[in-house]
Amino acid sequence: MVQIKLKYKDYLLKLDNLFPFFFLLLRYFNINYYLALNYRYRFNRFYEKSRKVYEQEKSKYLSFKINHLTIKTYNPENFLNDFDLPSNYPNLVKKISNEVNEKFEKTCNCYFFPKLQKHHQSELVKDLDEIVQKDVLSIQLKDPFCLNGINELCSLIVEEIEAKFYGSYVFIDKVYVYRSLTSRTKDKGSWLWHFDNHPDTFSKVMILLTDVSRSNGGMSFYKSGDGSVYKFNSLPGLSKPFYKTRISPQNLNKICKKNKLRISTLEGPIGTTALFSENILHKANVPKEKYRDVIVLALKPSMSKITSYIDKKQTGTFNHEDVILSPSIMSQRKKRKMASG
Repeated sequence: MVQIKLKYKDYLLKLDNLFPFFFLLLRYFNINYYLALNYRYRFNRFYEKSRKVYEQEKSKYLSFKINHLTIKTYNPENFLNDFDLPSNYPNLVKKISNEVNEKFEKTCNCYFFPKLQKHHQSELVKDLDEIVQKDVLSIQLKDPFCLNGINELCSLIVEEIEAKFYGSYVFIDKVYVYRSLTSRTKDKGSWLWHFDNHPDTFSKVMILLTDVSRSNGGMSFYKSGDGSVYKFNSLPGLSKPFYKTRISPQNLNKICKKNKLRISTLEGPIGTTALFSENILHKANVPKEKYRDVIVLALKPSMSKITSYIDKKQTGTFNHEDVILSPSIMSQRKKRKMASG
């Protein structure tokens, strides 16, 4: 039975390589395709309404729309950045970085990806068998809400992003804090080339809590010769095989050759911050030397001003579903199954 399934799968892959348009045509016979078009329309419509509210209350019109975003960066050591942050921002990041480092020392504060095969054998993370053997790709902080200064940090970033890139109020839908480790585990999940296939009005902010270079796990993405970043058009809610979010090596080679792409890396000193579309072609990398710590914020438009940007009652973490396909809902839904633990 297993052999039959494998042969059937191999046959479909060969067919897909020979006649790629065949599977693209099949999407028109799939109800998920039309549901996805409806979702995209609803999210875009909600965003336009959010912009009108913001324009009326702030008396400010912004020509740029978040749908056009690829990646924008801030480096505390540069004079020219895509957006500005106040002078106290780097010091605030360093304080949070020190606290995150302390939290990651204890096993009880952490989730692990991939999951630990054994029950937590040690109070300290460094003494866990899977950590010693380098079987873990990342450590995830269970409770990012406990970090001192996290709300202040988010306020500084989000208010700037509202004014310069969204032209609307913004809701922090998720907050993730994690550490990328040197590991011998095979790449999987976010460590493969992918796009998130989320609504175009969603974005992410990545804040570097450590100095990051190519050697210690900086996020990679693709740029063309003119400096533009490669981005997919999203149709959220589509099921496989029509819109695969993990890109096979064969398709990746075709995309790179056709668009003349080259790899670029998000690197910089602690405090470097990037706002990026979740639909750019990107991947995480395994550090070759020291670990990499980051905070990641998932953003979406809001029809009203959020008083507390980080709130346990509204903001999700690793325990919650990535996207709720109703743009007006500012709450969370628990995952049925955790990928890490």
